[in-house]
Amino acid sequence: MAKIYISSTFEDLKEQRLCIMRTLRDLGHVPVCMERYRASERPPLEVCLSDVASCDGYIGLLAFRYGSLAGPYNKSFTHLEYEKAIECGIPPLMFLLSGRNTGWEPDKVDREQERILAFRDQVSGKHVVGIFTDLLSLSREVKNAVRERFGEGQQGVYDQLRSLPYLCDCSEQELKLTEAIGRRRLGKPFVCIVHGDELQSHDDFLFRLQKRILPDLLGLNEIGIQGYRVPWPDRPADASEIARKLLLKLAALTLPRGRPSSQEEVQKELAAQLGPALIHTLVLTETWLQQGEEVIDRFLDFWKDWPTLEGGQVLIVTLLVQYQLKSHLSLDRREKYLSRNEEIRSRINSLEAAAASSPFDRIDLAVLPNLDGVSLLNALDWAECEDVRCFAPSSRIARDLRILFERWEQVRSDREKMPFEDFALLVQDEILPQYDVLAER
Repeated sequence: MAKIYISSTFEDLKEQRLCIMRTLRDLGHVPVCMERYRASERPPLEVCLSDVASCDGYIGLLAFRYGSLAGPYNKSFTHLEYEKAIECGIPPLMFLLSGRNTGWEPDKVDREQERILAFRDQVSGKHVVGIFTDLLSLSREVKNAVRERFGEGQQGVYDQLRSLPYLCDCSEQELKLTEAIGRRRLGKPFVCIVHGDELQSHDDFLFRLQKRILPDLLGLNEIGIQGYRVPWPDRPADASEIARKLLLKLAALTLPRGRPSSQEEVQKELAAQLGPALIHTLVLTETWLQQGEEVIDRFLDFWKDWPTLEGGQVLIVTLLVQYQLKSHLSLDRREKYLSRNEEIRSRINSLEAAAASSPFDRIDLAVLPNLDGVSLLNALDWAECEDVRCFAPSSRIARDLRILFERWEQVRSDREKMPFEDFALLVQDEILPQYDVLAER
């Protein structure tokens, strides 16, 4: 669990700050922010900078106001808080309102833009920033960045709350996985490909996979599934370097220091665990654009070379394929992503056909159906499931869901289904709080 400071101007970004606070709590971390301050004899700037220094992380949020100047420093509170984070060695996570957001209210923009634009340029020049256009995109950007930096905190009962929206229909994926698990062969890694566009919440599907689906399919009771995130190598020179870097990263996660980083040593360590292991790797459309069309083949080759598993050992490997939409770009600049997405889908479908007709010798492979979002019918079925009815009456939730979908369809008429991330965020922010499900947060 990490303490994370939220820094921004206040009046123009109240909703955005609340959005970040909710997102951090959902991830099991502690937001530290001015909304929690009480009366004190200490000067405001001293309190703010002291809090920054006491935190594990820093989130900076910039729109088009520079903010109030702090005393003799001739800099805003937000600017000084940012500099304090740098001074304390806290790498900042910075999020900027898109400059193309034409819906931003004029009274939330400084008349003189020189200071805020210079600050935005300074931040963009030093850090990879997240760009947001609305609350949904801000929450998504913050969630992904915080997860990558800090992981998730200890949530206890909130694991169940967090997973509630993701219990919405994934029956196609679960059915395919159930069939594949039933056919798996002893001694071989079970490799599963999960694919969908960037709005389908791959990471939360993985969470559901680890916490609910796989334990049920494998008949696990108290024994959990140990998860390992193995990042895909950045710009490797060739296939052998991909294999070497994947092994080194996996060894760093599993082996004590001093043990040789070999497949055999990692396999021994995984086999010695009490329960199954779930290893996952994320790749994006950009991965294909940078490294070529053989990304999936190199991933499968690595696991085809894996040593034979011991006895009843279960090793599940998941490749999360995320199709980037790049909706903020012009259509001509997006085209290379959209066309490459279709090429990746085609390759994944061909792998599914090949695995069905002639199983691979060294691995079992399952390609799950494309994650494509939530329909109103899916959502109404979700309202009837036992997990949801434990927290709220299904008839009232069904009414709220209809209103939610009507409103969403007016804004996003280009999509037949609501993306999983949008559904989850809207349910968590607008429906569950009505029934005090999130009141204790």
